[in-house]
Amino acid sequence: MHERIQILFFGFLIALGLIILRLSYWQVIRTDELASAAQDQYLVRDVAPAARGSIMTADGYPLVINQPVFSLGAYTPDHSNLLCAQPCLNA
Repeated sequence: MHERIQILFFGFLIALGLIILRLSYWQVIRTDELASAAQDQYLVRDVAPAARGSIMTADGYPLVINQPVFSLGAYTPDHSNLLCAQPCLNA
């Protein structure tokens, strides 16, 4: 019984060693390739060149005409729940 536990222990030890070697390979040897792949996930340029039609009335008067529009979005988290150094006016 004691011999089986030792074999199981050494099996887990070898498996752990292989995992550590594989992770070391990724972090030391393939660092540049994986870093560029990770950076490519964050930098995305999305162009939607599809033009939409104009909306006209029955007599041909334009209600909606296409114009180029540029939009920019930003994520700004709400920080209102942070502690105030001075008494908060909105509390």
